[in-house]
Amino acid sequence: MVCQEDRGRLLRERLRLKVPTMVVPNSCFDCYQAIQSENRSFPHSRPHRVVFIYQGVNHLDRRYLCELVNAFGSVDADVLLRLALTGDPKNTAILRSLAVRTKHPEQLEFADYVPYPQHFAAAQRCHVGIMLYRQDVSLNYRYCAPNKLYEYAMLGLPVLSSDQDHLRAQIECNGFGLCVDPGDSQALVDAIIRMTNSETLREMGLRARRWYERFGRYEVAATRLEDWCVTLSARSTAS
Repeated sequence: MVCQEDRGRLLRERLRLKVPTMVVPNSCFDCYQAIQSENRSFPHSRPHRVVFIYQGVNHLDRRYLCELVNAFGSVDADVLLRLALTGDPKNTAILRSLAVRTKHPEQLEFADYVPYPQHFAAAQRCHVGIMLYRQDVSLNYRYCAPNKLYEYAMLGLPVLSSDQDHLRAQIECNGFGLCVDPGDSQALVDAIIRMTNSETLREMGLRARRWYERFGRYEVAATRLEDWCVTLSARSTAS
């Protein structure tokens, strides 16, 4: 049982396993009933401003946070990057120092980190959720299974993500966000600009919620688990 399909493939190959993989979504099952985002209206910090949010650890290198601050601080668009960070205070201080030196420091906001599950309310007040992972750090990062993917989708938030193949297959192929190489500053800026269109955001948000309904709900995972157990039982009986 794994939380991402490629991880299952690697385990089967390295351990020479002859059993099927059961992928359990890294999802937020317990909060599903409390979130009804399909019909929510997009709030704004001020008219027309699009608010992007990054919630999480402040690893500068592993999460491309310096690149993110530079992109939002340089882009000529009515956007706001809200950073709700946890981790080493020195890293946050570095990001704050970087932010004030950008062209548009007013487009960067450092917010208090809100723990689970209260952080859902903070994210729901934004328009786009961000999750960036450096692929060459480890297999864990290359084949990441972000809980943020399911959290944002549950909230009906479009997603701006790094461009691992499996994330692109989930996000872009289902039309609820964009995947870019975060190390490419122009690609990151272009993606931010593309996600300032209100109609694009509305459509992406609806698709995100529909994707969650198909792949993130507890009932879906429970049904797959039952099918997996039946398959294993049948194989055991046959042998």
